[in-house]
Amino acid sequence: MALAVRLLGTPSILLDEGWKLLRANKSAALISYVAHRAAPVRRAEAAAMLWPEADDASARNNLRQLLHQIGGGPLARYVERDHDTLRCAVTSDVQAFANAERDGRFEDVVALYHGPFLQGHDHVASGEFGSWVASERAVLERRWRSAVLMVIKAMAEAGSNGTAIRLADTLLATDPFDELALCHAIQATAAAGDPHGAWRRYEAFRDGLWHELGIAPDESTKSLAVDLRHAHARGAQTVTATLAPAPTVTAVANNGPGLSGVKHRAVSPGHRVAGATACALVPAMAAPNVLVGRGEELNAITKLLRSDDDRLVTILAPGGMGKTALVAHVADHVADDFSSGVLVARLDRVEGPQAVVTTLVDAAGLTAGSDATALSLLLDSLRGRHVLIVLDGFEKHMNQLEVVDSLVRGCPAATLLVT
Repeated sequence: MALAVRLLGTPSILLDEGWKLLRANKSAALISYVAHRAAPVRRAEAAAMLWPEADDASARNNLRQLLHQIGGGPLARYVERDHDTLRCAVTSDVQAFANAERDGRFEDVVALYHGPFLQGHDHVASGEFGSWVASERAVLERRWRSAVLMVIKAMAEAGSNGTAIRLADTLLATDPFDELALCHAIQATAAAGDPHGAWRRYEAFRDGLWHELGIAPDESTKSLAVDLRHAHARGAQTVTATLAPAPTVTAVANNGPGLSGVKHRAVSPGHRVAGATACALVPAMAAPNVLVGRGEELNAITKLLRSDDDRLVTILAPGGMGKTALVAHVADHVADDFSSGVLVARLDRVEGPQAVVTTLVDAAGLTAGSDATALSLLLDSLRGRHVLIVLDGFEKHMNQLEVVDSLVRGCPAATLLVT
């Protein structure tokens, strides 16, 4: 029987008698951690994760005792071990989630997400383990949310408004004040023939936002609700809206390889090359002379990019909000802070499964022999470079997230700015 684990939602493992929920203890913590890594994990690393307060010898002794306990029960076959490393040779729902995301199968991504990563197991081991769970959970939840939005858009375009409403409500259940989800919900509700229901949804959202946070919805959200209401009065069939709440800036902390350690910082609402480098960092965007009304965001993003703690900064906002202009100004402000300059990939007008890598290779002035070697060539060229990599318009290419992950892992001196 193939070994398998589920890590999204309450963790469980596949035994002969079927799926069995894992009890929230250190055995489950160890198996979850090693299985999620999907690669051999050094014993010293696992010991430090579970017993960070202990000295190295004590932590390793604790790990040996835990492995002895696991070896006497049904979980024994889930842990392979040698003198230095541990490994769980299993399939996991997180791996399936990533594969579906990579292939653009966003409905499968949504179906695989049964809840927050390691739900209920946050504090079974140590504060260090809990911090790791929280960071991985935030990354996976953000990726799931992006997939849900993609499916909502597809369902609305296909006229499956009921499904679009249900998915938008799923997002609102995780964040009752998600204005983008609310906008999709009221659009689908109106399109399903219930404009009065759409308006009631908006009113309930508006009242709840004011009661809980003392703020009003974004003006664009209000305009959408009003337009939908008036369109019904005029007998109009559809209203196309710009779903435009203020941009959100997110930073990923530099506390290890990969897309881990997310620190969310909500921010209310020209390109230079430094020195000679092995590949040409050709300017690809020009900052307008004046940036109106975005001084606060400009300062916040500039501060994040100049921090040693944040290597991945994302700007989230619907199209038409001026992300490109904002990023152009940011790149111009911080270009001199990066010894290898700024590499810009404009992704809004390119398509294809290798569009992100191909655009980056072209922007860097490199020549790849094939798609298969392009990413390796790019990583080899940028490895060790203190460079700002700008991926503008990445929201169209969410099935290529592995490129971002490879850049974060393979280019430790680089910082990424993604829109």
